[in-house]
Amino acid sequence: MTTTIVSTVELPEKAREMLRSYNVNLYELPKLGKDEQSSALSSAEILMCWCGREFDLTSNIKSMPRLRVIQTFSAGVDHLPFTAIPSNVEIYSNAGGAYSVPVAEHAWAMILTLAKGLHKPVLNAREYLSNELTSPRKIIESTLLVLGTGGIGREIARIGKEGGFRTYNIGINRSGRPAEYFDEVYPTSKLLDVLPRADIVQ
Repeated sequence: MTTTIVSTVELPEKAREMLRSYNVNLYELPKLGKDEQSSALSSAEILMCWCGREFDLTSNIKSMPRLRVIQTFSAGVDHLPFTAIPSNVEIYSNAGGAYSVPVAEHAWAMILTLAKGLHKPVLNAREYLSNELTSPRKIIESTLLVLGTGGIGREIARIGKEGGFRTYNIGINRSGRPAEYFDEVYPTSKLLDVLPRADIVQ
């Protein structure tokens, strides 16, 4: 039996090939005219989406009576209109680490930019060294506090610990459950208690 998948964005060719190997009808909304989009949505069983400005799920959900699954491209699903989504529709996110490495690299780029005063476009030597916001800070062997110990948080901690910075890593998550690459982990309720110990907060 053929399954109908609708994507709210154009997919890479590799993704198209992989999906078609599963005997599906694949529709990418940006490639379709308005009438074709309506027809595709009415037959959609699986919706792959960036939901928000590009695709308003609240206003489109009623036009998808056959919908069984929503797969978001985002790691989080807090932005989804859960009250508008029928209870029989299963929701999956991309929280398994798809963005962990690039986002963690970006986080470390920001840490280094701020720590070394590179966020100000024009500096003179005296201001660079004496200004509290631009004077260079030491990163090596600092205490890193990471808010969230999921895939992205763990990768930020891993880079800090194994990437040459030798950081001491403190993590914050909902439960306080230990996580890989963290020396200590505390529940969210303890954030203000451990915050003064941190040299870096991410």
